[in-house]
Amino acid sequence: MRAIKGVTLIELVVTLAVFALLIAIAAPSFSAMIARTRVTVAANELVHAITSARSLAVRNGRGSVTLCPNDGPDECDTLGDWASGFMLFEDNNSNGTREAGERIAQRWEAIKAPITLAANKWSLTYKSDGTISNDTGALFIVCDPTGAAAPRSMRVWGSGGNNLYSPQTCDLP
Repeated sequence: MRAIKGVTLIELVVTLAVFALLIAIAAPSFSAMIARTRVTVAANELVHAITSARSLAVRNGRGSVTLCPNDGPDECDTLGDWASGFMLFEDNNSNGTREAGERIAQRWEAIKAPITLAANKWSLTYKSDGTISNDTGALFIVCDPTGAAAPRSMRVWGSGGNNLYSPQTCDLP
């Protein structure tokens, strides 16, 4: 008698059930990993933007450079919605507002939802010596409001230096 090669319906159903169970167990862990990655990417974009601003200000050696949230194609959002994207421009008159003739050096895209980006300043202006023009610095918080990932925060000191750390909450002090 010859052996029949193949898979029975019962074997197929059991295999699919085991596969579905593994997917159900892995899915929540995978979504948490995606949330952590999104927070990390947003925090890294912020670090890149702030580092670029300071570097450009020092490299130019004159005037100021401002980093601000984007509101429309060429304007700063004075309400401070940093999650909608931000831009870096050469602020020739050091007033923190982009005006005609002030070159936009770089733009960053909006942060992908549900990740949020909040700050206690509506703009950040670096002077040619690499310090912040308001001398008090700024605080930025990248957060996942679903709670799937720990928030990341960046403090920019008046001296122009910065540090990235993990705060306990998403609230600005």
